Amino acid sequence: MFLIQPDDEWGKRHPYEINARHPLSLPGVRCSVCRATWATTGVAYPTVPVELVRRFCPVVNDPLDPKQFREIAENIQQALGERYSVHPGTEFGAIEGKTKGLIGEATWVNPWTLLFRRSVMERFHAAGISLHFARALLNIRSGEFFEIEAAPVARLHPSCISSGPTECCASCGRQPYQMPSNLALDLASVPQDVPITRIKEFPTMLVISDALASVLSALALPDILMTNIETLR
Repeated sequence: MFLIQPDDEWGKRHPYEINARHPLSLPGVRCSVCRATWATTGVAYPTVPVELVRRFCPVVNDPLDPKQFREIAENIQQALGERYSVHPGTEFGAIEGKTKGLIGEATWVNPWTLLFRRSVMERFHAAGISLHFARALLNIRSGEFFEIEAAPVARLHPSCISSGPTECCASCGRQPYQMPSNLALDLASVPQDVPITRIKEFPTMLVISDALASVLSALALPDILMTNIETLR
């Protein structure tokens, strides 16, 4: 498994700008028990139709109390199925927006959202790698970009959380973690048939399979840094 993230030269070799977002984001939560107002960053499902989610999610600008959010999340979860985990701040729908500058074969919208051109997606397909993805709705005339869907499934191995997990709030479910100095994944939590996932405790962090990393290594795409991440039983 490999952690994939922007390298130190991201955006410097060929300066570009992307102002894009997913069209629907669930509200955050304001908890009267732990006194936290929070949402999760990094969880996005670009393949899910926005119209489906809007049936259960009212348009609100303010955070909800945990009970209100739980009712919305349970309805969405039931409609989407077990493959999707729903959190405060979860985003839905194909990413859309505007771009400026020269964009290569792969591009980062932000440090946790990676887009690939069709030519790269075809290389993944030729290698037999099955992916869930959606076309990004960007104002680019020179080809198409796609976002690969990555659910927060992989979990940190308990041994790499030196101080142990903090107590989970019984009301809102918030459980903050401190970033460990050495990352390791619990092998049992890593699905063998899913080429890309997010770390559940830190969903802004993308993890890819050896097969996917092999294709990317062969392409030698700029702005991408891949780091081996240990898996432990």
